[in-house]
Amino acid sequence: MDRNIRLISIDFDGTLLDDSSRLTDYTKEVLRKIAEKGVIIYPNTGRGIEVLYSLIQEMPFVEYFSAMNGAMIYKGEEVISRNPLPRDTAVKTAEVIEDLGLRYFVVGDGFYFDEDGMRKMRKGAVYRPFLEEDTAYIRQYGLLSFIEKSSHDICKIVALFEDNSQREILKERLSVIEGIDYRSSHTFNLEINSSRAGKDFAVDFLMDLLDVKEEEVLSIGDNDNDIPMMKTRGVKVALKNGTEGLKKICDHITDLDNGHDGAADFLKHYFDI
Repeated sequence: MDRNIRLISIDFDGTLLDDSSRLTDYTKEVLRKIAEKGVIIYPNTGRGIEVLYSLIQEMPFVEYFSAMNGAMIYKGEEVISRNPLPRDTAVKTAEVIEDLGLRYFVVGDGFYFDEDGMRKMRKGAVYRPFLEEDTAYIRQYGLLSFIEKSSHDICKIVALFEDNSQREILKERLSVIEGIDYRSSHTFNLEINSSRAGKDFAVDFLMDLLDVKEEEVLSIGDNDNDIPMMKTRGVKVALKNGTEGLKKICDHITDLDNGHDGAADFLKHYFDI
């Protein structure tokens, strides 16, 4: 075991989860054994709580986790850090996306809405109860109006593409909007967060909270939105299925991909368990 590592910041989709978005028993067992050694397992993901909470429940050894690319950080059921998009910034961002004719959705603390007012909410979640009137409002007035008028924080806006040429056009249009950061977590999306959020912020926040040094952090991911949490960290690991941009800055690349427990396999050998 590398006794210098106290904190593992780990992505979910394409990293910890298999191709069916599940945590395998093998992965959970490896993480449990590492946690028993006193290492902090810190899920650091772009997922919103509405599609994350049930996965966290499968890992009782996890105390802290970050959602929506650092826009929300939790200690159990308690929100301990909140960095949503400023309201006017969220509106400007959505206006650009709609002007380009792109599909998109918004994510907050316990909700997910697209242009049709569709939503996902995990049963048993203890966060904000889903409000039917939100869907009714979006279907009547549109998603842009919801972003502008809603009392709920907008933590992340996700634009969806059919081809990558649209991504570059959107990036160019977004570049003039202050206070945002945007990165892809999938081939055909772009995730827009507040520039005060980010997976790097999520790691910094927990390091400060728990007095963890940079050389005591191991970060592991697969996509470009994981790059910020890698920079200036101790040990940097990319999945075999990771992007080339991420692999270039990492110290290690796993032997296996996420569909074959690549993250757990690497950590098992790295920590000699």
